Amino acid sequence: FNHFYSMTNELHKSLIRMIHEKFGDALATGKKPTSLLQEYWDAKQSVICIYWNSSGSSKLWGKNTISSPWPNTMDANYLEEFMKTSTTEQCRSHLHVSQWVLSPTTTTIVGTFVPFNSKTILDLAKIVKPRLQKWLEKYTCPGNVCDSAPNIVICDYYDTFEFVELVKQINVTRYAVSLEEGERKEQEEERREWSLV
Repeated sequence: FNHFYSMTNELHKSLIRMIHEKFGDALATGKKPTSLLQEYWDAKQSVICIYWNSSGSSKLWGKNTISSPWPNTMDANYLEEFMKTSTTEQCRSHLHVSQWVLSPTTTTIVGTFVPFNSKTILDLAKIVKPRLQKWLEKYTCPGNVCDSAPNIVICDYYDTFEFVELVKQINVTRYAVSLEEGERKEQEEERREWSLV
């Protein structure tokens, strides 16, 4: 929840109370923003609520837990470079929204009223699709899963390619890599204990 207008402290308290009543124990707490989905599912926590005025509530995440830089461009090359840079820099400590969306200009929007004269949002999404697909595919390989892998990705017309499958694969790969890392740490600890004996 962000971009509140004319909200008093009392209205914030009332809305926060309603969120708590509605979602209760399903609200995700006690984890860092970069935790795996599996950790939340294991804790039976399925709702992450980011509330920009979250003071006074331990179950709501504040605005410092997420970044969502807006590329604000019609240039697909710029968008792709922006995503590479912003994802690498931002994903390590908090949730990060990768906005794979070309932003229409006023001319683009007005042009939709003139037949055969402009691009639609679908046309823009088709320009972005191959770049986004390639970018997502990179993170489905275990060697590329790292702290800078995407955690929130938005795009227009996600249903025109295998977006959901790719995102699911990234999460499966991330989980498998985290299990391997956990097992490796346990083995190292055992070796250390044996070397002390």
